[in-house]
Amino acid sequence: MDEANFTSMLNISLLLRSRDLATSVATLTDTVRNATVARNVASNAYEWRFILPPYFLIFLLSVSGNCMVIATLASNKRMRTVTNVYLLNLAISDFLLGVFCLPFTLVGQIYRRFLFGAALCKLIPFLQAVSVSVDVWTLVAISLERYFAICRPLKSRKWQTQCHAYKMITCVWLMSIALNSPILVASTLQPMRGNE
Repeated sequence: MDEANFTSMLNISLLLRSRDLATSVATLTDTVRNATVARNVASNAYEWRFILPPYFLIFLLSVSGNCMVIATLASNKRMRTVTNVYLLNLAISDFLLGVFCLPFTLVGQIYRRFLFGAALCKLIPFLQAVSVSVDVWTLVAISLERYFAICRPLKSRKWQTQCHAYKMITCVWLMSIALNSPILVASTLQPMRGNE
């Protein structure tokens, strides 16, 4: 066998092996893709069965419970005490948290991506952060109001009025919006790897 024949046989052998390698890579890629699809189907079945009902129940209780608290405190003038004004603000922020957090988080959990566009990509995290911040600062205001009512009852009676409570609530909302406004600037919608 001369050198030219040997070289051509070697090239043919390498070509056949490279085709086998390409076929093997394609088969392996298909197997991985099928396994990923099967895992996603199983994961989605799990999520629809075990994650959706608790989310739905929490959403229903959050919205209906806070709506009842808001309706009760807003409609009954005798219940507008200083503490109840804070509780009304807490119910409003909890209602907003339920509306802007649970549905969007559930959809993101199920579909593994954000489906609502660039504008809501900025707005939803901002509203979620503001709602949580208002919750926390309202609880701080309630704690301070209760502390002064118990530890310094005579001095605190002068300034613990509904007007003061409304001023505190306004400060809480303005501070929460101001401190969380960088979220509006920083949030951007980016494609996830594999969904491009």
